[in-house]
Amino acid sequence: MNEMTQLRESDVCPVVGLPCIRITPEAGSVKDTKTRVVPLHPHLVEQGFLDFVRKRPKGAPLFYSQKRQRKVDRVNPTYVSVGNKLAEWVRGLGVADPNVAPNHGWRHRFKTVSRRAKMDRFIVHAIQGRAIETEGDDYGEVEADVMYAEILKHPRYDVTVPETVDRRRRKKSKVSAGSAARARL
Repeated sequence: MNEMTQLRESDVCPVVGLPCIRITPEAGSVKDTKTRVVPLHPHLVEQGFLDFVRKRPKGAPLFYSQKRQRKVDRVNPTYVSVGNKLAEWVRGLGVADPNVAPNHGWRHRFKTVSRRAKMDRFIVHAIQGRAIETEGDDYGEVEADVMYAEILKHPRYDVTVPETVDRRRRKKSKVSAGSAARARL
């Protein structure tokens, strides 16, 4: 999950005409320590992900504000905290089994659905940044358009977007007695 929560505005880019994300060690921890490019599923694009990205400041993290970081050099990077909040949210949905790590579960879910969709196993490994099985598998690249053909096999999810609540702490603004009185009228 942290590979997603560490994404920056600059990590979303077109490759061979396809909208992609670039998962890179420069942004934070990466599964196999190598940069990889993964095309976005068209359903994510249709839901407005690229519009969301365009609204972010150039080079800024997508899922948190650098301005709100307490310590830039903290032991637990902000993107990890964001991932932990996501895990809390999943637990809140009712995934209570202590043997299920909510964030790691997304990889398992992707793999399960990929098998049902009959996605090519080798390409699924490349999408997930999984270790190679043989030395020969390390030769060459799995290019974005090849991944995209497999990603298209992955089904869409029926998504109902709930009303969101902004729980960020905000400083209370100082209001003069006169303006507070006027506001009550």
